[in-house]
Amino acid sequence: FEMPPYNKGSLRSVYHIRHVDVQRLKALGSTESINHQKPDASTNVNRTIDIMVSHDWPRGIAHHGDTSQLLQRKPFFREEVESNTLGNPASEILLHEL
Repeated sequence: FEMPPYNKGSLRSVYHIRHVDVQRLKALGSTESINHQKPDASTNVNRTIDIMVSHDWPRGIAHHGDTSQLLQRKPFFREEVESNTLGNPASEILLHEL
């Protein structure tokens, strides 16, 4: 993980959701045993996430809005939109699973 002082490479990376963060958030959205043993009716805890805030765009986000208007305003996104690399893949997982 990045540590201050940041260089140009680590500065960009430090702002993005990592896969380890995705796993932690996914665990919050699941039903699991308090004792981390095989769950039964008396030990289940249902943890759900109602709201999550992130500045990361999930990968594929351009396909959930007005893509043509986005590309008019931000034409430099075109190649990433067409190759489906615009946005964070980790954020995309959270969007679909939580």
